[in-house]
Amino acid sequence: PCIYIVSRVRLRELFEIKIDKKLQWEMVYYALPLVLNILSWWVNNTSDRYIVTAIVGIQASAIISVAYKIPQILSTISAIFIQSWQISAIKIQEDKSDTTFVSNMLLYYNALLLII
Repeated sequence: PCIYIVSRVRLRELFEIKIDKKLQWEMVYYALPLVLNILSWWVNNTSDRYIVTAIVGIQASAIISVAYKIPQILSTISAIFIQSWQISAIKIQEDKSDTTFVSNMLLYYNALLLII
């Protein structure tokens, strides 16, 4: 349906998309090492499961797979907190008098990670 609407209404004519080729290639050159980094982390994280399965057995591999979920959950919670914290930190930086909010948020963050 979306392709039909775009072709019929001619939204392409309403919205002019300008792509800066120079900026696009700069971004590709910047991101290329990051792609290799992510691939190497993926290989590193998945290869040990196969090695453990071959040496110890599938039960140990299942335990390791479950154990990997705990840091992933903590990482996701931390990412959510950090993204929301950045917005609050910018607002607090303008108002220098509110230092209790910063200390309370750090306390809550540490308590949440300790509970998990």
